[in-house]
This record gives sequence, C-alpha cells and structure tokens, in this order.
Amino acid sequence: RRSAYFFMTTSVVPRPIGWASTVSETGGTAEALSAVDRAVPDVAIVDIRLPDGDDGLHATRRLRARAPRLAVVLVSGETSPERLREADRLGAPLLVKPVDEAELVDAVIAVLGERNGRARPAGPAQE
Repeated sequence: RRSAYFFMTTSVVPRPIGWASTVSETGGTAEALSAVDRAVPDVAIVDIRLPDGDDGLHATRRLRARAPRLAVVLVSGETSPERLREADRLGAPLLVKPVDEAELVDAVIAVLGERNGRARPAGPAQE
C-alpha cells in the first residue's frame, strides 16, 4: 500500500540525539480525516497524488476544515506553476520529490514555527 499521509502525533521537539516524535501513516483521505477526528497531529505530510484517487490539495482543505491549525507540508513530483500557486494559497510548502531528510526537517520546523506564531524563514522566490 502506498502511503498518502504521515502524521506526527506528539510534540516534535529536538533532542540531543535526534527528534522525538510519533509517526503514524494513513492510506487515504477518509482514513486521514478519521485520524484527525481522534487526535489532531502536529503536522501532516501530504502527497499531492493520493492512492485513493483524491488530490492532496483537496484533502488538505478537508483536513483543515476539521483542524484549522493543522500544519501541512505537501510533497509532489509535479511542479506545474498552477500546483505551486495552489500550495501557496493553502500556506503549505511544496517539496519536490525526491525529498531529502534535511529538506523535510527544515519544512516541518518552518510550518510548526509558523503555526505557533513564529514567522517562516524566507526562502528562494518561486516563479
């Protein structure tokens, strides 16, 4: 089964030997919505193309309807200007596959900081 979402369900905090987090996986939008109903995660990492045929941008809007403060990082192999604009409108960074670990960690730190009232560091401008 291809993963659609990864949820970090406990506080994501730096530790001397790494990050402390609990990660759970769901296989589609319905399962992710159910998981959010049980416990809102700190962050959702959402693929644009989901195995259940849903679109990750649409799924993100549905998740945020239930959990407005949910921090989201989008991941995709598609980099069309329209997809980038849609991600920007959602206020979620869009990482282009393949995503390396440092890039993912930086994005998670940024969206959590933004959710908690700290400005996201400026990155390179996207055309």
